[in-house]
Amino acid sequence: MRKLINDILDLARLESGKKKRVIEEVGLGKIALYVYKGLALKAAENKLKFELNYPEKFKFAADKGEMETMFSNLLSNAVKYNKQGGEIKLIIEKKGEFVSIFYSDTGIGISKEDQQRFFGEFVRIKNEYTRNIEERGLGLSILKKIAAIYNGEVKVESTYNVRSVFLVKIKEPSLVAQSAVPVN
Repeated sequence: MRKLINDILDLARLESGKKKRVIEEVGLGKIALYVYKGLALKAAENKLKFELNYPEKFKFAADKGEMETMFSNLLSNAVKYNKQGGEIKLIIEKKGEFVSIFYSDTGIGISKEDQQRFFGEFVRIKNEYTRNIEERGLGLSILKKIAAIYNGEVKVESTYNVRSVFLVKIKEPSLVAQSAVPVN
């Protein structure tokens, strides 16, 4: 219940444009690793393999909390919706003025029909694989909103019962104001 309330509050803050942001240099790879370590127990139960590639010294100007939320929403889905003994790959690269976050898993995938509504709020994909998975249906909607704040986008390619691939592209906000930057 607490996670649902926090997700709803995050969503409301993002949509209102009134969320206080602290823009600072952060290590995206280190944030992703930190988030994954929080999921490591569940990943170990499912015997998941995790591969993370990122430029070691690369820094990105962002709100650390937003980046943690972004990686949390991606990686928690990777753990929840993966197959026993599956794989999760996360690659972070600087490409021109954008950072590309490439994510793939060997999970249950998403049908073409369900991909049409995948990023909606409170959307839960129901099928034989997801029946017993606890889900709030807000994570990917929040992910898409965070990407938009960073002048980016989220794309997904998925094959049902095979795998999912996400590409998140984000761009650094102006570093002119380093703290309490409005979302607008």
